[in-house]
Amino acid sequence: MADVTLTRFYFGDKCTLGRLVFNGPEDELFRCWTCENPYLDNKVNVSSIPDGSYTMGRVDSPRFGKDCWSVLNVPGRSHILLHAGNKAKDTRGCILPGSGLLADGVSQSKKALETFAVQAKTSEELGLVIQSGIIKELSQ
Repeated sequence: MADVTLTRFYFGDKCTLGRLVFNGPEDELFRCWTCENPYLDNKVNVSSIPDGSYTMGRVDSPRFGKDCWSVLNVPGRSHILLHAGNKAKDTRGCILPGSGLLADGVSQSKKALETFAVQAKTSEELGLVIQSGIIKELSQ
């Protein structure tokens, strides 16, 4: 079973929206919203990545600092990070977490990222499943 599941539920021309659920230590549950680029055939720097099962690992990013989380082993892609940002224009193929959901993005991204980091503090790797689906309730 994955530690982290990202369910994408909205696919627009300008963004893809989803909900990320992380089952942390001692059955703690963390949920947040996500914003990504639209899916454009997995093209580098402009597309979200395909649905699938991945591993996330810690990396040091020159742009976003130490202890960033990166989605690993994406075919034809690298440097897919979980980083702060509110709209698809703030990313180049990465995943943006947010505490609030907007029609075209997320809000309070830094807060969501900080909470994710606290949940993941004892982990070096996480399993990630990305899937398309329906979110029945829009509350976190």
